[in-house]
Amino acid sequence: MDETTALVDEIYRAAIDPDGWDDAMASLQRMFRCSSIGLYSSDVGRADLAVVHVRDLDPAYVSSFTERFLCDNPWLGVPELQRPGVLRTELSLDRHYNDRGYYRRSSFFNEWLKPQDFVHSLGTTLHADGGLNTKVFLFRPGQGGPFTDAEQLRFRGVARHLERGVDVARQLALKESRAGNALGLLESLNFGIVFLDDALQVMQANRFAETLFHADGGLSVRKRELGATHRADNRSLSAMLHASLAVHLGLSTNLPPPLAVRKAGEGRPLQVTAVPLLRRTGNPFLLRQAALIVMISDPALEAGVPTRWLHERYGLTDTESRLVQELIGGAKLREAAEQHTLSYETARWYMKIIYQKTGTSGQAQLIGQLLREFQRKMGHGE
Repeated sequence: MDETTALVDEIYRAAIDPDGWDDAMASLQRMFRCSSIGLYSSDVGRADLAVVHVRDLDPAYVSSFTERFLCDNPWLGVPELQRPGVLRTELSLDRHYNDRGYYRRSSFFNEWLKPQDFVHSLGTTLHADGGLNTKVFLFRPGQGGPFTDAEQLRFRGVARHLERGVDVARQLALKESRAGNALGLLESLNFGIVFLDDALQVMQANRFAETLFHADGGLSVRKRELGATHRADNRSLSAMLHASLAVHLGLSTNLPPPLAVRKAGEGRPLQVTAVPLLRRTGNPFLLRQAALIVMISDPALEAGVPTRWLHERYGLTDTESRLVQELIGGAKLREAAEQHTLSYETARWYMKIIYQKTGTSGQAQLIGQLLREFQRKMGHGE
């Protein structure tokens, strides 16, 4: 029992730290006296295989399995033996076909297993999702003897923990992938994005914002607090952030307007917008959660959510999208109209259409909704 308990502990440690699979697989190999053991994921439809961890298997045989037998082996013709939780041994196919020796006559056994002296096997599928599968295998030489009923029963218990460990590892990998995609997109934006928690402390900022902070660009972060260089701007910024936080906390419905923040040098001021995020149920493992997104745009650079997304999400025309981009960049409607050679009245007419398409009723609500929608899209890695 102590050996099994230690193995289970190693499995769950490996689920959150991929480097731990070496210890888990080594312990599993000792427990079942295997000459080789492995954990891998495969996509038969794409003829693709990814090794999680394999012990004592020649890399050349891994390559030959992928090239020759991944999509052409006797197991693939029996879906019921591929289901998670079903144990497979070298006798499973013989029993399925009621043909003693069926498995040992196969090309897979004679051309891949037998040359490596892999005679006795035990394995199962840990996860199956369409054509995507994660499997574990154990191989023994002929003199090692077949896996006994007691060993199969013990392996069944261990496999349940492997299933859960693999599921945890997959979920963490999925979240990491989504976060990586979102972070990559954040870093590619030509405007600043800063996440603040409900104590108005900075949690994360993209590269554009960090550059402003370090270049004396009118904004800075000290002791994780976002501030403005000019004293008057700093008071206005604090008021805007607190007003946006009140909306996040459900204490107000009045979204604060964007704020102009003077740069240290010459040029048009930065445009800063604070967008409250929806409150989420508290997580005991995550005490700090994002409450606000602060968007910082420099009128000297093009800024905004992608035009293509505005087309696809809300059906905005090119002219409507350009107006929205200007507003998100901090321009006033009259300035946006002049920038695109529109009369102010025509721009106001366009804004009415934009409000109808987006279901909003004012510029602050429009900007807030677009940024929240776009941030949600990035968060899901879509």
